[in-house]
Amino acid sequence: MFGLPLAPPHSAASSTTTARRGVRCASGSPGDSGAADGGVAGVDRVRPLRRPSRGLTLLALVVLVGCGTTQSKNLTEQLLVSDAVDRAVQQIDFTDLQGRTVYLDDQFLQPIKGPGFVNAEYVESSLRQHLLASGARLQDIRDSADVIVEPRLGAMGSDAHEVVYGIPQNNALSNAASLLPNTPSVPMLPEISAGKTSIGFGAAKVAVFAYERESREPIWQSGMLVGRSHSRDVWILGAGPIQSGTIYASTRFAGQRLAWLPFIHRPAPPKLSPVPYMAEMHFGGSAASQRVAREEAPTDPPADTERR
Repeated sequence: MFGLPLAPPHSAASSTTTARRGVRCASGSPGDSGAADGGVAGVDRVRPLRRPSRGLTLLALVVLVGCGTTQSKNLTEQLLVSDAVDRAVQQIDFTDLQGRTVYLDDQFLQPIKGPGFVNAEYVESSLRQHLLASGARLQDIRDSADVIVEPRLGAMGSDAHEVVYGIPQNNALSNAASLLPNTPSVPMLPEISAGKTSIGFGAAKVAVFAYERESREPIWQSGMLVGRSHSRDVWILGAGPIQSGTIYASTRFAGQRLAWLPFIHRPAPPKLSPVPYMAEMHFGGSAASQRVAREEAPTDPPADTERR
């Protein structure tokens, strides 16, 4: 109207686009750096610092985030129970019955069938093995024995509990949505947690006593012996399980041995019988010859022998 030239409507956007393109070109070609020294130099200084930080962030996400799943607990439960039985039996001292004819009266060890193999028969066989290793002479007939050994089983089983450090998996929203008519189904809320711990416990309570078959005079009693076992599975940001406990020889990650983790230690062993119940033994002769061999053996090992 007044003769002033009007800029086209897209001139501002075009100049901005041109400026942005100029920055991109200048950052890529060293010959154009003089056109915009301040802006281009700033871009050149910032971008090399951002790229390593992004790479480290991606690397941390890849390393820390994982997923692990354990399908079945049946094997772990059987190992917990059998390990508890072994730890209870190894505390029994049968040395008072050494050289005596013994009959194991198992009338109070009633087998209860279950999904696992660890049962009263396992306890009975463990006691028979320990009696033989202690020098007792087992008899199959009651009347042919001088001593009656009567065991009983107070408890045998396993428990477990789980701790989630975050939001556990739940279907609260799905249940609430089902109460409203004409509402689409809502999926179950998944577990959102930073870590999770699953701990299993096994225990076996055993008591044994012995008496003379003819006179019924008491000879010995073991007292109440309790064997305990445990296992621990740990997940960190979904990665795991990191397995430890009495049923494992060392710390494991998803079944693979991890000997370099020092923060999980094994508990001290309980009181043991003089006869090693869990150790391998070779019986080359009678109980009397074994006693002589043990008495003649040196009490102190040589200085250059490593004690294990």
